[in-house]
Amino acid sequence: MSDNGCPVAGGHRWLAAGLGLWQLLLPAALLFPAAACYKYVPLEEGNAALARGDGMRVALSRPIAVNLGEITVNDAVLVTGEFIERESDGTIVLAAFETKSVTGAVRSGSGLTLRIPADAVAAVERKSFNGGATALVVIPIVGGAIAIGAVALSDGGSGGGNGNGGNPEAN
Repeated sequence: MSDNGCPVAGGHRWLAAGLGLWQLLLPAALLFPAAACYKYVPLEEGNAALARGDGMRVALSRPIAVNLGEITVNDAVLVTGEFIERESDGTIVLAAFETKSVTGAVRSGSGLTLRIPADAVAAVERKSFNGGATALVVIPIVGGAIAIGAVALSDGGSGGGNGNGGNPEAN
């Protein structure tokens, strides 16, 4: 027995259990694309308010300076992050994940807290699950996984021969 508890010397427990690498990676392969299938939906007056921690994107009406710790983006026009609160004067407070400048450069916000003045906000959008895009990504992956699994688990066909089952005396 190997030192990792596997009866196969130098092997892994998942190999000893008869699990192939594809069986271990399949759940991750299916969940990864689903996590990325979202869209931003405009948050208009009358819609439900954002809750703390909701994903959001703020389009700015004019370029503003955004301090991201060691650097300052002087011409930010789009900020993506998580909602923290809206102050009484309308200032939006959020944990910024990224900012986009007028030139198109994208900088990581690293979750730093930003305050965006109400007069600089052109639009606020909420991050929302996109079922249609998720289906377009996940269905082919699931179909492919099923096809690969069916091929891997098939017996390889009916075989050939004279039906004597490999008995050398019968041939």
